[in-house]
Amino acid sequence: MKWKWSALLFVSFTFCVALSELALRLMGRPKEITIGWTHDGVEKNELGFRGRYGSLKPNTILLMGDSEVLASAHPLAKMPETRFEESLERFGITHTRVMSVSSSGWGQDQELLALKTILKTHKPSHVVLWMTYRNDFWNNTFPTHLPKNGYPKPTYWLENELLKGPNLEWLALYHRYDWHLVRVFASLRKIPSYPTDDEWSARMGLPYAAADSTDMKIPTIEEDVHLTQGIPLSELKDFAQWEDFETEKTHFHLEFYPPSQRKRYSIALTKALLKEIQTATENSGAKFLVTTPIAKQPLEQTTPNDLRRVRFRDKVYGLSLSEQYRVVGDTLKDFPHYLFHKVGPSSLISSKDRHLNDRAIKDFMDGVAQRIHKDLNFPPNQPVATRAGS
Repeated sequence: MKWKWSALLFVSFTFCVALSELALRLMGRPKEITIGWTHDGVEKNELGFRGRYGSLKPNTILLMGDSEVLASAHPLAKMPETRFEESLERFGITHTRVMSVSSSGWGQDQELLALKTILKTHKPSHVVLWMTYRNDFWNNTFPTHLPKNGYPKPTYWLENELLKGPNLEWLALYHRYDWHLVRVFASLRKIPSYPTDDEWSARMGLPYAAADSTDMKIPTIEEDVHLTQGIPLSELKDFAQWEDFETEKTHFHLEFYPPSQRKRYSIALTKALLKEIQTATENSGAKFLVTTPIAKQPLEQTTPNDLRRVRFRDKVYGLSLSEQYRVVGDTLKDFPHYLFHKVGPSSLISSKDRHLNDRAIKDFMDGVAQRIHKDLNFPPNQPVATRAGS
């Protein structure tokens, strides 16, 4: 009789588990999450990204980037793609349409995936990548957005110096567990449904080794930003909640000195992603240019002369702006690039919104347009010849 009761209990348990699993699947709970993101607003160009929807022209330039290209604080008439097209016309490059390919928080990984998708159906004459260096390097390195274990995205990695990945399909639905009951228990234990920053850390090398300190003479990161950027301390109360110095998932990542294993990995990964974007662009018959606004010309120096110490959660970090500029210069030196130096505090929308204002965007796009005009030597006021497949 005992084995019969055991068998009955087993069958009953199995039936309950199967019924619960079936019910959860029918309800679609817990749901999968979309890996990565794109523009979800109503102002869309023909490619589905924020921009003007209008008539196509013989040539198309793709302007790729993150929230700087998205420019959500500006109307369509003042966003970078519009200002860029106006600048091109002033240099005699007509019959050319500029189209944005951008989303907030993108790094070169999602830019690469978006570009590969677009090149299947479109043939641009140029791809111009606007790099936001204070974000892009760590965006590329971690498998999630801000803060720690934020929204997941497809992520590439280096293996024996070769680019691998992405780890997950872009814009696909995903959950680490196939069984919905397991998903429920994982959710109760607050286990993320996607790869976490900690799980990815072994690929990235060791982060910066900060020293412990409670020395009040060393400025906090908020005090440092106040001193170096002139932002009132009253506007910096919540500043540090988005910065993770311990893992280098921070906008100060490139300033860390001496460079850690993680920073070196981040630089190498970003170079590899840029190379992949350049290859995809040139294989399609288009020309590639990477550009960024940067206050000073990068110097090839080994030891920075502007090293400063800051406190963040009772640890001390060495930061250097010249080190940041050096990294940017070293990263871009092997690619066709344009550095825009007319940028400073007056170039920003406000102390709270650190994106470029309209005047700075105009000047920046003028510089990029001049670089393209110089490279291609288009005759003034003549239509650009249409390439095959355009």
